[in-house]
This record gives sequence, structure tokens and C-alpha cells, in this order.
Amino acid sequence: MEHKIVNVDKKVAYQDFKEKEGKEYNDSIVSSIESLKEKKEEIKEITNSCNNVKAEIEGLKSKLDKKQSNKNQEVILSVLDKFCNCVF
Repeated sequence: MEHKIVNVDKKVAYQDFKEKEGKEYNDSIVSSIESLKEKKEEIKEITNSCNNVKAEIEGLKSKLDKKQSNKNQEVILSVLDKFCNCVF
């Protein structure tokens, strides 16, 4: 038997493989890549949603803190008013 050395372009050989005996593998890889892209987009959307909710929570906490501070000041003023009325 005589062995012939054939100079084959790697890109052409790979493309040929993907279209014939490697088609099943290639289709699986392409499907996995598309699925991964979709999952990454879902993660990005969920992350943005979480960040928006976090910002809303922080805003509400700030409002609640201010309200509590005002309430504490009213209580202090009320106690001082009662104290001053009793003393004088």
C-alpha cells in the first residue's frame, strides 16, 4: 500500500467534518451556545430587576428612618413640654 500525503486546509477539513460525521456534535454545540446566550440574557434581566428592587427598598428605608426620627423628636418635645409645665 502506498500512503499519499495530502495537504488539507484545516478550516476546510473542519467544515467538512461539521457537515458530515460531526454534524450531530456540531448541532449540539450550536444549540448549547444559543441556550447559554438565552440564560445569560435572563440573568442580566433578573439582576437589573433585583437592583431596582434593592434601590426601592433603600429609598423606603430612608423614608422610614426619617419618619422614625421625626416621631422621636415629637416624643422628646412632648416630654420636655410636660416637664417644663410641671416645674414652672
